[in-house]
Parts: sequence; C-alpha cells; structure tokens
Amino acid sequence: VSSSPWIDTLAQSLTATAAGRSDEGERLRDEAFEAAGDTPGKIGEHKFNWIADVDSRLGPCFEAIVQGKWGLIPFEAITRIKTEGPKDLRDIVWLPVELSLRSGQSAAAFLPARYPGFETESNQVKLGRATEWREDQGGEHPVGQKLWSTDADLEIGILDFTDLQLA
Repeated sequence: VSSSPWIDTLAQSLTATAAGRSDEGERLRDEAFEAAGDTPGKIGEHKFNWIADVDSRLGPCFEAIVQGKWGLIPFEAITRIKTEGPKDLRDIVWLPVELSLRSGQSAAAFLPARYPGFETESNQVKLGRATEWREDQGGEHPVGQKLWSTDADLEIGILDFTDLQLA
C-alpha cells in the first residue's frame, strides 16, 4: 500500500499522544486529517461521501495486519474490503478480509476487530458485540467492537459487514 504523506503525520500524532504530549498529538492529528481526502463509497444500498474510524486517533484510516505486519491503511488507498464475516472464535479478534487496492493489487489481511483496553469491560464488549466509550488522558475513546462512521449517519460494525466498496 502506498503511503500518503498525511499518514506519516498521523503516526507522529499517535507517538506524541502516547508519550503524553497530547497538545502536540492533537495538533498533528488535525494537520493530518486536514490533508486527508474524503473517500466515498457504499455498503449494501447505503451510499456515503466519507468514512472514518470512530476512534478519533485513527480517523480516515484503519488498522490491518498484512503479511504479518501491522499498519495503518488509509481508506483512500482501498477500493474494496470483502469478508465472509466472523466464522469462528479467532474472527472476533482478527477478522480475515480481502483488500482490493487502488493499484489493482489485492491482499489477504486481518483487521483487529476490537479496540484495545477492553480487559475489564463487560462480556458484550470483550466479545466485540458492543462498543462503549471511555475517558482517558487523550480524550474519549471507544472500547469493544471497532466501528466506522460515515456522513450518512451510518455506523459500520467491523463484524457486521461483508462487502465495503470505496470509490
């Protein structure tokens, strides 16, 4: 996946926030998101003009493990994400997907299905059946199943879709 320059800025933002430099992290995140373009698409019959992770630290990209390596992938680099959905216990932790890239290539990948920090949460959250919000030093962040939001007031649970198409 080719990297957009704003992804590097977002990575710097995450590093700054993790190091306790929340003001710097927020400034870099705002800079990265300003440079990121909107990615329209559809899921089923629902069309949208942009998509983003509900975790404000990630915004217009998602986490993936491709060829054994973790990374952030901008939605703008992808044309399609297909999955059979969760079929066994592993899939509620690491959802297997097929990514179709703008370059014309495709890649098998795993998407983390839950946000970190769920260890002391309810079983619904631990099993990725719910998403809840918690406050910490970096602001309010989700725990439980990963969610993507769109401008069409549509929240997409990562375990609830089978075919996401991006323009």
